[in-house]
Amino acid sequence: MDKITSLNLANNLSLNYEDVFSHLGNFKNLEKLNLGGNDIAEIPKSIGNISSLTELNLSGNKIVSLPSDFGNLINLKVLNLGSDASGQRKNLIDKFPGFTNLVNMEELDLSGIQMQKMPDFMGKMTRLRVLKMNWCSVIAISEALRNCKQLERLMLNYSMVSEIPDWIGELTELKELDLDANFFGWNVKKIIALPISIVDCKNLEILSLRDQLIKELPDDFCSLTKLKRFDLRNNAIEKLPNDISKLVNLKYLDLKANLLQGLPNSFSDLPKITFLDVSFNQNMNNQLLVDVLSKTTSLRLVDVSYMNMSATNISDLESALPKAKIVSSSLHNLPTPGTSNDEQPKK
Repeated sequence: MDKITSLNLANNLSLNYEDVFSHLGNFKNLEKLNLGGNDIAEIPKSIGNISSLTELNLSGNKIVSLPSDFGNLINLKVLNLGSDASGQRKNLIDKFPGFTNLVNMEELDLSGIQMQKMPDFMGKMTRLRVLKMNWCSVIAISEALRNCKQLERLMLNYSMVSEIPDWIGELTELKELDLDANFFGWNVKKIIALPISIVDCKNLEILSLRDQLIKELPDDFCSLTKLKRFDLRNNAIEKLPNDISKLVNLKYLDLKANLLQGLPNSFSDLPKITFLDVSFNQNMNNQLLVDVLSKTTSLRLVDVSYMNMSATNISDLESALPKAKIVSSSLHNLPTPGTSNDEQPKK
């Protein structure tokens, strides 16, 4: 068994995990262990004897507590304690004994574990590159993360975070920031503004802020020239910066269900934009929108649904952008309750 470095026992619901743990000490050089999706309720102290582990997956179980010996896993770089892919099977951990010893951690997934406060031990994980805490109940981004200068991906979707701290700009290696809100959540638990310091995250490539209450973007936002994907669906944005053409790497922009009245003329100078969703922006001047989009030849999919666009507007778009798919569903085309599409009256 000394030659075995990787062991995958995931999704074996009939697994006798107590027996498994009793034998794991025989794997002297085990580096990767996957026990995800096994309904494991308790982790024995013997887990701390496998000090060679660098990757451990315990996601999608029913773990209530971790032993103090967990802190002996000082070589851990990747730890997954999150929920399964469906989000239905979650661990129930509320304490993290010995985690201050896990200073080599690079990727940590705590998704689905209910906690209102980010654990302080994160401040010791100065090599952390990826932190996933989706579907947690945290109400604030902990200052402990200020020590995580190598952080590249921060995922806090469906939390109760209502503010992005000013010090976020200190995380200069950040490439992805996901803070989608719960569509059905309380407005008092939503973000209403981006800090000016967000522009210091010069390596940002993905920024997702769905279902928040953001009204405007900070000055110099378009200095984030590495941004590739920007999701502001269901916010309160009234206008985009006039210098949006500086976002030379932007490919995907979701502005569905905002308060936009138009797009700046410089939008057509975006060289790589291929996806745009401006549906449900019912304050939009449709003719001005068509004029701008008709010159944005890199587009391949444009959603202008539920904006009361005329047939002429749609036809002009289709003619100007022959390589793009134009999605243009209308409120007038929705089925009458109790009938199918085939039963709708002909016009």
